[in-house]
Amino acid sequence: MSAAITATSGNDASMTNFVLVPGAWHGAWAWDRVLPLLRKAGHRTTPVTLTGVGEHTHLRRDVGLQTHVNDVSAALDENEHGKVVLVGHSYSGFVVREAADASPERVSSIVLIDGWGGCDA
Repeated sequence: MSAAITATSGNDASMTNFVLVPGAWHGAWAWDRVLPLLRKAGHRTTPVTLTGVGEHTHLRRDVGLQTHVNDVSAALDENEHGKVVLVGHSYSGFVVREAADASPERVSSIVLIDGWGGCDA
């Protein structure tokens, strides 16, 4: 798998599962200031580094939107805690929207931070 994933564990069934996707040229580290706050509140977090960006710049040269959607889909596949809230920053608004459209049964909602998910067709 090409996405870097770090997940926390917990036993509260009411906790929210967040998959956090940074904007272009950022890695999972972009969420470093947010993760402790979410975890302290009892939520599970999965920050993702997309292929070809951040600490994964060396992985591939032929990277595009579908590659990044596949990275997020892989994170959704590895989630064993029910539906997730997909959070996308900037460019990743497109990424989380496409991933959610591909697997609506795995996503409870989408949060865009300074991002745009495109127009509805």
